[in-house]
Amino acid sequence: AGGGVDVVLDHIGGTLGREAFGLLASETGRQVVFGFSGGAPLDVKPLELLSRNLTLTGFSARALWSRPDQARELVTGILDLAVEGAIRPVVGQTFPLEEAAAAHAAVEARTTVGKTLLIP
Repeated sequence: AGGGVDVVLDHIGGTLGREAFGLLASETGRQVVFGFSGGAPLDVKPLELLSRNLTLTGFSARALWSRPDQARELVTGILDLAVEGAIRPVVGQTFPLEEAAAAHAAVEARTTVGKTLLIP
């Protein structure tokens, strides 16, 4: 990460979230926690934030979905960006449709990167 990472979007937490926290650039680094699919939340002490002048914040989509008009506007905006080609998903691996069970097993085992596609 060279001189450090400015922003980490963390939905894993635990050990991996902690490693990402260590990559944050001092003075400008910010980690946004929005889950802990790794099984454990991110564990950071306030002194760690203060000593490196970092920002740690959380985000839950629950509040967004309680405002359907705002949620619709955001989703429409994201879909428009996708149609324009401004954003594209990262396709990490593909599997023939006949190997759907293997694809599912790979996702469950967390050995995949990005999106996993099944090809008919």
